[in-house]
Amino acid sequence: MGITIKTLTINNITPYDNTIIDWSKYKKVLITGINKMPGMSRNAVGKSMLADMLTWTLWGKSPREISRDTIRLDSEKSSWTEVEFDRDGVKYIVKRAISPSGSIKIVFNRYIDNEKDNSFKTGKTTKITQEMINKVIGIDYTTFISVSYFGQDNINIFLNGTPKEREGVITSFFSLDRWSDYKKIAKLALDKFIAQRTNLSNKLSFYKDLIKGINPEEISKKKKEAEIRKVEIRKELQVLNSMYVLARKYDKINIELDENRFRLDSAESTYRQIVKNLSRDVEELKKSMVIDSTLANKITYKKKLESDYSIINKQMEELIDKREPINKKIHYYESSRRSCINNIKEWEEIISMGEDRRCPTCNQLLSDKYIGFIKEKIEKNRGHAEDWKTRAKKAASILAGIDIKINVLATKKQNIQTKINEIHVLEGRLYAMKEKKEQIKTKESILKKEEISYNKKIKTYNNLIAKQEDEINNIIKQLGDRIISADKVKELTDNKTQQLVEAENEFTEMRRMLSEYRSYKRNMNGIEKQQIILEKRIVLYEYIIQAYTDIKLYMIDVINQSLQDQINTLLTKMNVQAKVLLDIEYDKKSGDGKISKYGIKINTSSDKEREWKSFSGGEKKRISLAVYFAFQKIAEKFSKENVNILIFDEVFGGLDVAGRNMMMELIDEYSRYKNIYVITHLEDMMSMFSNKIVIVRGKNGISELSYD
Repeated sequence: MGITIKTLTINNITPYDNTIIDWSKYKKVLITGINKMPGMSRNAVGKSMLADMLTWTLWGKSPREISRDTIRLDSEKSSWTEVEFDRDGVKYIVKRAISPSGSIKIVFNRYIDNEKDNSFKTGKTTKITQEMINKVIGIDYTTFISVSYFGQDNINIFLNGTPKEREGVITSFFSLDRWSDYKKIAKLALDKFIAQRTNLSNKLSFYKDLIKGINPEEISKKKKEAEIRKVEIRKELQVLNSMYVLARKYDKINIELDENRFRLDSAESTYRQIVKNLSRDVEELKKSMVIDSTLANKITYKKKLESDYSIINKQMEELIDKREPINKKIHYYESSRRSCINNIKEWEEIISMGEDRRCPTCNQLLSDKYIGFIKEKIEKNRGHAEDWKTRAKKAASILAGIDIKINVLATKKQNIQTKINEIHVLEGRLYAMKEKKEQIKTKESILKKEEISYNKKIKTYNNLIAKQEDEINNIIKQLGDRIISADKVKELTDNKTQQLVEAENEFTEMRRMLSEYRSYKRNMNGIEKQQIILEKRIVLYEYIIQAYTDIKLYMIDVINQSLQDQINTLLTKMNVQAKVLLDIEYDKKSGDGKISKYGIKINTSSDKEREWKSFSGGEKKRISLAVYFAFQKIAEKFSKENVNILIFDEVFGGLDVAGRNMMMELIDEYSRYKNIYVITHLEDMMSMFSNKIVIVRGKNGISELSYD
């Protein structure tokens, strides 16, 4: 298990513009550099910046504590880094960016089958996101620096740190916190069980208080008595119900009998009144039916009058038709006469002008010959005018004769119409008499029907009365001397019903009390069984908690002893005349495996303790490397949180040839299961590595990677 770091992408980070390093490409690789900037050595090309950016991207920290203000290559642009790593076959990508204003943003994504998992979301704050990253990786920054990174002039934190820091490295790297976590989970479960036990005890006390003073035998006795009372009252109610039904029937039949007798009297009275009224109406109708003997003759004479009326009407239409053309002729004669008179007047005006007579149209002087011609025309027109006048008078005389005839015919037509109207009145009287005859027939028919209906009603009511009298006699026989009103029976029934309700309420209450008592007893038995189970669980979880504590203590002791043995083995291999003793003491008062002291003693070959400052620089580095490699060796056996890379930053400085050879042997050994990156500027180390990453920093100050 553990994580496999795949790639690191750097964008706008001094001295890189846009660079990707593949951490999984080689098992063992040398990282060196060439600086083409004038007056610069092989250093300052950005070798150590790769390790800085790896840790800064994952944890926000770096071994050299770089500043966000000076890290950006171009201060006007955003800078960012991105690390891709796998955890148990799942891909994760962490991206950390710095804006031009200096603010930092972090994004954390998960990919399943190379598809982004949208259910895995970056935290709302940088702190929450960093906690998510730490949880996935499994180790924190301090542990990584202690066991996977060895920097120049580095003294291992495990060696040089405080006891608390040592404990943190051990706990984090070997996942010993999980036993504390298991213990916490078990402790929460134990607290829950204890709380449940307390709750059950309280419930048991509560039920015991509830059943105090309850006598189930007495309750059963009262319940039985109430049940007997219920049976007796129900029997009495059955008798009362039977009586009530008969009493109701008796009262109902008496009421119906009175109603039927009243209906019989009403029907007889109504029938007599109807007969009286209908007989009176028939007599009155007969008296009013006196028919005039001349009425039939007058109605016959109406046909002759209507014929005369039609003839006169036709004659009047013919005269009117004749009158219209004569009237048109008169208008024509008058119009022609007026035309002649107008011509005469016009010509006489021309003649009256004297010698200066001119034509009204062309304004030329008129000759005497033309004047003579006009005078002749005047005479002719006067003759024509008299002729038109004579004709008009003659036509007017004829028209007057036609109008006289029309007036005479109109008078005759009016007289005939008056006589016809009188006959219409007589016809109305005759029609009214016919209607009265029909009314007489209808009333006589109604009278017969009413008689039949009256006889049926009388018969029906008499039958009903006889039947109801028989029913009353039967009820009297059944009730005997117990005849009482239905209201009285209902009153007795209501009293008995109330007694029944009271008995049922008492029965129900006793049954409820008995049920509650039995329920309380069942609950108490159940609680006692649960208490037994809980007691067993509490004892079990107390053993489990102690077991987790013992396992953690055992693991710390085993790991510590193995680590100590491995460190000393490596020191012997490195020809360092010293032994490391890891001294652990536990806090006995707490009893939960908490370390109270975690000291490191370094003894000489004669088992005399030697102070750290008395060792030379090379010895200190060898001891630190021994601790470093010991962690890697022990991790294969005990740690579940492994990182696939080891980074050595300028560790060969200060080592002699033997030290370098021994170092290379260890690197070769550990490269079988780790990807090892050695950062150095020493040219004589180049021949020891077949794989190299050369960082070339150009004259423009930008570095680029090349793989050899």
